[in-house]
Amino acid sequence: MLGAAGVLEHIRKRRPDTFDTAILDECHQLKAKGSAQGIAAAGIAGCASRVIALTGTLFGAYSSTLFYLRYRFSRALEGEFGYHDEP
Repeated sequence: MLGAAGVLEHIRKRRPDTFDTAILDECHQLKAKGSAQGIAAAGIAGCASRVIALTGTLFGAYSSTLFYLRYRFSRALEGEFGYHDEP
């Protein structure tokens, strides 16, 4: 039996077009660079043609606070910056 990480890996490798739209809630909890939940959410977002990332709480007043959230869910930002190019 596959765990959650195994299911995500299977979808990411073998069925990358699985989701038409991914809806992710409470995304402020995914903002840390090395967050396992954030990395998993990025994997789900990579398997979807559209992503709706929801949050009611944005903390911090700096661009670096939101960098990894935006990086994980914005293909345009991913093309412009590398993973370690936090402003």
